Amino acid sequence: MNNQYYDCYVEKKEYEKSFWESLGKPKYISAPMVDLSELPFRLLCRKYNCDLTFTPMLHSKNFVEHEKYRKGYFKSCDMDKPVIAQFCGNDSKILLEAINFIKDDVNAVDINLGCPQQIAKKGNYGAFLLHKHDEVVNLISDITNNCVIPITCKIRKIDNDYQKTLNLCYDLQSRGIKMITVHGRTKEEKGINIKQCDYEIIRIIKERLNIPIIANGSIEHFEDIKKCLNYTKADAVMCAEILLEKPYFFSNKNIDAVNIVNEYFELYLKYESNTKYLKGHLFKFLYKYFQVHTDLRDLLNNCHTLNDYINFKNVLNERKNMGTLTETSYSCHCDKLMEKKKKEIMNGSGITPLYLIKI
Repeated sequence: MNNQYYDCYVEKKEYEKSFWESLGKPKYISAPMVDLSELPFRLLCRKYNCDLTFTPMLHSKNFVEHEKYRKGYFKSCDMDKPVIAQFCGNDSKILLEAINFIKDDVNAVDINLGCPQQIAKKGNYGAFLLHKHDEVVNLISDITNNCVIPITCKIRKIDNDYQKTLNLCYDLQSRGIKMITVHGRTKEEKGINIKQCDYEIIRIIKERLNIPIIANGSIEHFEDIKKCLNYTKADAVMCAEILLEKPYFFSNKNIDAVNIVNEYFELYLKYESNTKYLKGHLFKFLYKYFQVHTDLRDLLNNCHTLNDYINFKNVLNERKNMGTLTETSYSCHCDKLMEKKKKEIMNGSGITPLYLIKI
């Protein structure tokens, strides 16, 4: 396997440990999620064994130009450590200005090279930079050469080309990147086109690079973490969707969803001043109940003010105390479409994903 890929380094050296140790050698990491990985949610995940959190993806130009955006989308506190802020953008000057605003409040800054959404295509950032190798490398060089805070990157697989992906990772490392998170899917593999995460590319990158590599993708059950780490040898795993439904996922416990709602509200009322994050989180937390109690779903949909949401929480707790709440075994994370796609991927072709093979 080693001879199949061009290697930039003859000898794999032990990477500098200081950055990784400064983060506490995390194993469980929550992902940057647009409009969903805000401070109260990060603190909730930390309560349940999450070692490192990321802020939502922050638009560097908006962050620099609009104080309201900065105050609305970036908040942290002493308990929110270690934390990495993620920025998107394609202009090193603007990115450096954005970083300067928060450099004393975070442990590192991550440059988003993995967002596959159309807004990223329109803005020429995220995963749509991955095919522009020289542009990406120059962007990162400009940032790391002019910034004292550690810089990391989150990427996706480039097409299905392992060599291109590996080459980019080599160059990111040589330009001073301290850590790379690898999502083992291409930018096209999303939504109805989603496929099982390719852990082989993560394994190849980890085997060859000298910096911490984080595995991202296809973690749905706690047991998947061990399978992923055993196969890829990655330093840690990063999760997104499963944490939105189960912020307690990394604890390997089963916590009642209503209790999670109550805990989240307590943190929200302490650290947030508006309601923009509430509806999205509550829908994810309570999805299993909403399949049965459509009136509760409708009540949440009609919430607009903080008092509306507090009233919703009170109604929810009344139902729980009365013993009338019923949940399905189905989750929003693994909906019917996703299950269908997985069966096609894992069984239809007769191919078993590499990370499920005992080696």
